[in-house]
Amino acid sequence: MKLLQKIMTGFAAFMVIIYIAGFFLDDEVSLTRNILIEAPREQVFELVADFNNWNAWSPWNAFDPDAIYDVTGMDRGQRMVWASDHPAIGEGAQTVVFYEPPRMIETRLDLGGWGDGYGAFVLIENEKTDSTRIYWQYNGEMRRGKPFLLKPVHTYYGLFMDEMLAPTYERGLQQLKELAERQDLSAAMADAELEEALPPQ
Repeated sequence: MKLLQKIMTGFAAFMVIIYIAGFFLDDEVSLTRNILIEAPREQVFELVADFNNWNAWSPWNAFDPDAIYDVTGMDRGQRMVWASDHPAIGEGAQTVVFYEPPRMIETRLDLGGWGDGYGAFVLIENEKTDSTRIYWQYNGEMRRGKPFLLKPVHTYYGLFMDEMLAPTYERGLQQLKELAERQDLSAAMADAELEEALPPQ
């Protein structure tokens, strides 16, 4: 009995130490994924920089196609607010705080109970191949704005952020790639048809 009591006391002490450590460990999280898209940078930028185009490639559509999105404004200051009963989406908003076409946008994210952060898309053009490498980034602080007693919990949640969020980012980039390349192919075919229809010079 005394041995069991010692084990339980030791375990409780260990959990207290783990909990307290959560107040002091680094709570910053950062995630970056990229993909090469065989399409011009201006075309890819339009798909990510205008929230009105997000439903065409967003990875979160698969979780809840009936989620509600409200987009207001344009360019820097454009804002998207969403609401869904699905726990992977929930309620939140993002606002464009930096807008430099066709190179980069940055957004301020309000993820409701999951806190705040910043998202960004950085586009690098390869002029020789007319392709674009796009980087999708997320940066946040897990304890900011959380109730005091829950701060350690969110610290440890942040340790698994990359593992949990990365597959969604990768799926979104793949869907963005397929959409942009499909659009680029359609545009090329339309140009070719137009050239054939024009009378010879």
